[in-house]
Amino acid sequence: MNTALQAAFVLHRRNYRDTSQIIELFTASAGRISVVAKGAKRRKSPLHTSLQMFQPLLVSWQGKHELQTLVHAELQQPFAMVSGKYLAWAFYLNELLFRLLQKHEPYPFLFDHYQRLLQQITQQDVTEKALRYFELDLLQRMGYALNLTHDDHNAPLETSCYYHCQPGQNPLKIQYKAESRQHYSGAMLLALAEQNLNGEQLKQAKHLLRQALASLLGDKPLKSRELVQ
Repeated sequence: MNTALQAAFVLHRRNYRDTSQIIELFTASAGRISVVAKGAKRRKSPLHTSLQMFQPLLVSWQGKHELQTLVHAELQQPFAMVSGKYLAWAFYLNELLFRLLQKHEPYPFLFDHYQRLLQQITQQDVTEKALRYFELDLLQRMGYALNLTHDDHNAPLETSCYYHCQPGQNPLKIQYKAESRQHYSGAMLLALAEQNLNGEQLKQAKHLLRQALASLLGDKPLKSRELVQ
């Protein structure tokens, strides 16, 4: 049975047999799915031109197995082309979603957030803070939300104090700030919770979120970070 047309984005693609590709899609209704795009490598195929990265699509698919068959794909109103550092940022978002999202589990609010952020990236109307807020949202939607407002004794965080933070644990208030990358100011943690970081707090927030994501990504490094660097 065919699905009705669904909003989607291409996260990843790889060649499959002589003329086809396996496409990893992030869809609004079904989350991340894998489909075979038959004949997509042929230049005359409609799928060859429509299956573009970082562009809003309408797609339908069919099948009962893990790997389903793409039936139709068309571009919606296209975004601008991505270039420069913004291209690296877009690849980073895609790789996070491809590596972390469970298949066939809908994430409608995360899909909307991704679509808005990607459009801002293509318009070059975005700052690095927006990436940090997306990472924070991604962790929350997957069930790994960070506690950024209360410590391990359920006391509200204090802006003037420092806290030891580890993935999966509530912040632990420390008496004296030591030279440790796991020590974060209460002011930064609260600003991150409110999505109101200032420039000085951004480096700390980046390290905290990367640490949380690393615990889920495992030892395999992200290829997109090489592009950023």
